[in-house]
Amino acid sequence: SVNNYICLGSDAATCPDDNLYRIIGVFDNKVGENQTEQRVKLIKSTSVGNKAWDSNNKNTWSTSSLNTYLNNEFINIFDEIIKGKIAETTWKVGGNTYANIANQPAKTAYQNEVVEPVPGQYSTEIDYKAKIGLMYSSDYGFAAAPSAWTANLGTYNGEAIKNVNWMYLQSYEWTISRLADYYTLAFNVIGSGNVGVYEYNATCENAVRPVFYLSSSVNYASGSGSATDPILVN
Repeated sequence: SVNNYICLGSDAATCPDDNLYRIIGVFDNKVGENQTEQRVKLIKSTSVGNKAWDSNNKNTWSTSSLNTYLNNEFINIFDEIIKGKIAETTWKVGGNTYANIANQPAKTAYQNEVVEPVPGQYSTEIDYKAKIGLMYSSDYGFAAAPSAWTANLGTYNGEAIKNVNWMYLQSYEWTISRLADYYTLAFNVIGSGNVGVYEYNATCENAVRPVFYLSSSVNYASGSGSATDPILVN
């Protein structure tokens, strides 16, 4: 059990499932030429439903139907106060090859999809600024117990790994990372727990859990972080 729950947009005694998020971690974000600030990265605890990565079957994030949904329809479920707590960020969307993400442990996959993505011949897009995105494959990798971090993400279907991964939904789920050497594929977590692409093109409908960063001005208010006593912020 990982006590990383946070409740947003509700002051009910029991936080509704739709308002429950989980903390992926605290990350440095570049906010100026030589300036960074730390922000808390969240993922929705449950899926908002099964959706296509892109209804036109292209894996360029900026033009994808999923990006449009997240940064229009989804974000507008929040009131202006909560919207103000969500920071615009630069998402790394260039992606990389199967060998450089699925066939690597989380640490190396992070380098290959976030630090030095290689978009390949089908897209020149590497960065995209927006408030809402999806998890990286490496986010999912690090959500497993540290004992799993030397295993390749494509082998995360082992019982000893997926049973200690708090991010595992037991269903197909999209990541934001594209397969760089093919123009219709993006990485997903499949139902058995491992990261791959498995011939699933961008029009396939997989689970979607929005991801975003809280502004550095947001402060802890209360809560232990359990599902029944989630963290509240102000």
